[in-house]
Amino acid sequence: MSYVVYSVVRDSMTYSVYVHKSEGGVTLQNNIFINSVRHGILITESSNAILTSNIVLGTQPRNATEPAQEKSSNYFICPDGGCDHISLQNNIAAGGFIGFLAAGQNCTETDGVELGTFSSLSDMLFIGNTAHSVNAGWYIANPDNHACLSVGEFTAYRNSEVGVVSQVALDALFLTNFKLLDNIQGTSFTIAHSSYTTFPRVTITSSLYMGTSFHVNCTDCASMECT
Repeated sequence: MSYVVYSVVRDSMTYSVYVHKSEGGVTLQNNIFINSVRHGILITESSNAILTSNIVLGTQPRNATEPAQEKSSNYFICPDGGCDHISLQNNIAAGGFIGFLAAGQNCTETDGVELGTFSSLSDMLFIGNTAHSVNAGWYIANPDNHACLSVGEFTAYRNSEVGVVSQVALDALFLTNFKLLDNIQGTSFTIAHSSYTTFPRVTITSSLYMGTSFHVNCTDCASMECT
C-alpha cells in the first residue's frame, strides 16, 4: 500500500497525483492540491485506491480554449475503465472545468445496490463528495459499459453549467440523497438504453434541487448584488 496524506501540492504544471496500474493499493487522504494542469488527481487501470477527505482546487486545462475536449477535471477517475475497488468519499472539488469525472456503483436494474458497501457487482464507491464553482460538478462516466449505475450522497452548488451530467448508454440509473443548489441546471442526462430500443429507467429519490439565484451571474462578487 502507498500513501499520500496530509500534503499540499500547488502549481504542479501537470497532474498533482497520477496513479497508473497500481494493484497493491494507494491511499490519498486529507490532501490539498491547488492549480494542477489538465487533471488534479488521475487514476487509470488500478485497484484498491482510497480517496478520502481531499480538496482539489482550480485545476486548469492545458488548452484554455478547449477544456471540454480533454475533459479537464479535478478528479479524473478511471476514464477508460479497467479499475476495481476504487473509493471516493468526502472529497471536495472547487474551481476548474469538471469537478469529478467518475462512474457510480454497478448495480442491478431491478434492485439497485446498497450505497456505501462494495458488492459482488461494485467496482467503485462514490459517496459524500462535493463540487462547487466549476462548470460541471460531476460527469457520470460508464467506461465499463455497466447496464446499471447507482450514485448517491453528492452535493453540487454554484456551478456555472450543471450539477450532474451523464451522456452514456445505460438500462437504469439510480440517484439518491443529492443536494443540487444554485446550478444553472441541476441534472442533465443524455442517456440511451443499451439496446437503443427503449427508454432507460432513471430513479431519483430523497434529493433536493434548488434553482439559481440572481447572484450566479454577478460580475463583482464584492458588490451588494452578489450578497
